[in-house]
Amino acid sequence: MENRIQVYYAKIPAQYGQDTLYPPARQREIEACASEKVRKEKYCAWKLLERAVQDFLGASITDLRFTKSENGKWKSDRVEFSLSHSVSAVAVALSNAPVGVDIQRVAPLKRTDFLRKVLTEEEFAFGCELQSEEEKTAYWIRKWTEKESAFKLLDAPAFFTAPSPTVSLNTQTAVIDHERYAITVASAFPSPVRFLFIQ
Repeated sequence: MENRIQVYYAKIPAQYGQDTLYPPARQREIEACASEKVRKEKYCAWKLLERAVQDFLGASITDLRFTKSENGKWKSDRVEFSLSHSVSAVAVALSNAPVGVDIQRVAPLKRTDFLRKVLTEEEFAFGCELQSEEEKTAYWIRKWTEKESAFKLLDAPAFFTAPSPTVSLNTQTAVIDHERYAITVASAFPSPVRFLFIQ
């Protein structure tokens, strides 16, 4: 069967429900978050996963069995998935092969020195040479989401401690113009990707 990837994204509503999440271990994990903002983002990402599973598999999320990897990544027995949240949006990628996703608001960065830790020398130098602030912002955000999605795909024990090129992975980025969010999905081999907005 050909691998396929679907990326679902949604805005985080101002008011959100307090439905009990499945599995209970995920519910407890979210409730344990000290930050209300992070709790809300994680809750909304998991609710989007529920919708995505129904659409992608035609199944209820309760039909899946969930586990966590040694590095803390949630996994299921029936579909590969990855979650991301940023400011006021969430994204979920589903696939029949390992996948990683990251979503970030496209906005000027207050500082870029931290990018030296995750970008190669060539990648960082290229970004510094861009002329307009708009070009630089778009480039920095795209590279950041590429690194984050690759990190999630590889289920690494910690975020890259040394600059790591993503050329050996397949990444696709979409910029949602009306919301100004960049979403990047990473996979180990080329796959068709569909980006779907869920209201």
